[in-house]
Amino acid sequence: MKELDNLVKINKLKPEPPDAQEFAGMVRAAEIKLKDAAISGLSADSQFSLAYSAAHALGRIALAWLPLRKSLPGISVSTAHIRIKPV
Repeated sequence: MKELDNLVKINKLKPEPPDAQEFAGMVRAAEIKLKDAAISGLSADSQFSLAYSAAHALGRIALAWLPLRKSLPGISVSTAHIRIKPV
C-alpha cells in the first residue's frame, strides 16, 4: 500500500515478518477471554470486561499479518499488521 510504503521510507515503520507464535498466542488469548465471558456466575461488568478484552485481542489478530512495526527512537513497538487487499 502506497501510504504504508511512504511511512517505511521515512522510518516511521520498519519491515518485520509476521510471527506465527505471536499470532497463535493472540488467538488463544481471545478464545479464553470469550469462553470466560460466558461464565454465568460473573457480574455483568466482569463479563463485559472479558468480552471487550477478547474483542481487543481479535482486533490485534486482524492486524497481525502486515509485516510492519512502528519505529520509535531506540525502540520497536508492534503496531498494525493488517493485510490490505484491493477490492
